[in-house]
Amino acid sequence: MGLFSNTVKDSQTKTSFDIDTISNIFIDTEEVGHVFENNDFVYLFTNKRLIIIDDNVEDKNLGLLSIPYRNIKKFSKANLGFNDLELEIYIWLLNEEKPIKLLLGKKVDTNYVYRILSEHSL
Repeated sequence: MGLFSNTVKDSQTKTSFDIDTISNIFIDTEEVGHVFENNDFVYLFTNKRLIIIDDNVEDKNLGLLSIPYRNIKKFSKANLGFNDLELEIYIWLLNEEKPIKLLLGKKVDTNYVYRILSEHSL
């Protein structure tokens, strides 16, 4: 499916991840809007859900976690140190006590990612 091959709407998106490798998981009306990555994870924001891909799984398999936006209860961000660009975003899901942590790295504007979450889940 060439439709998803690194085609995203977002100028902040810079990724070496080939979206075609997982294109068979997308539904017909789903579009990838934003893609962010750090050393171990790729975060895909579609118009339907957040997909977290663990690129560091052994045996060259990908670990996938699909989070429909309607299941996001709340989210927050926290500073890791001296540099405001090194922030973590925490996402709490319905019926889950512990949050999921998104570690985006220095190259990603965490406020921008926070805004994307707000647009889809509020």
